[in-house]
Amino acid sequence: MAKKMKLPAMKKESQDICFVDSDVNSFLRKNIKLESGNIINAEDEVLGEHKGLPLYTLGQRKGIEIGGSGPYFVLGKNVRKNELIVTGEPEKLLTKIFWVNRVHCINESIKFPLRAQIQVRYRAAKFPAIIRKRKNRYIVSTNQKLRAVTPGQSAVFYRNKEVLGGGIII
Repeated sequence: MAKKMKLPAMKKESQDICFVDSDVNSFLRKNIKLESGNIINAEDEVLGEHKGLPLYTLGQRKGIEIGGSGPYFVLGKNVRKNELIVTGEPEKLLTKIFWVNRVHCINESIKFPLRAQIQVRYRAAKFPAIIRKRKNRYIVSTNQKLRAVTPGQSAVFYRNKEVLGGGIII
């Protein structure tokens, strides 16, 4: 499909964006308008300036370029204010609860609350969780602390090796 669309490059591996002929940040810099803005901490103190919010990912440590006492980790983004929120405390990236929407269940007989194994990253370990329906979204809770559960990524629900369904982390 990428070849038919005459996209710039083709890679044998597709763990990343397979049609990008360079690293993702270079591709983004070339193809979208980036607007710099403030880097702040959780106390709203300005620590520096970012080069465009799309260049940063929750939990990221490298490439923030603040200097000083660091290291700093991306804790969040305030898109409305164009602010990158960072922390020097990596434990603030840990959570036991997150929300999922656009859930699709392969087996329509699945009932909620659902006890299942969840996977939130490619190659990440699955972990036991309970998924509860709340109006049009779902809350996932676990006893295990998870690092940098990132909005926009998939959460896939399993029972042993069987895929039950999944949704998008919000």
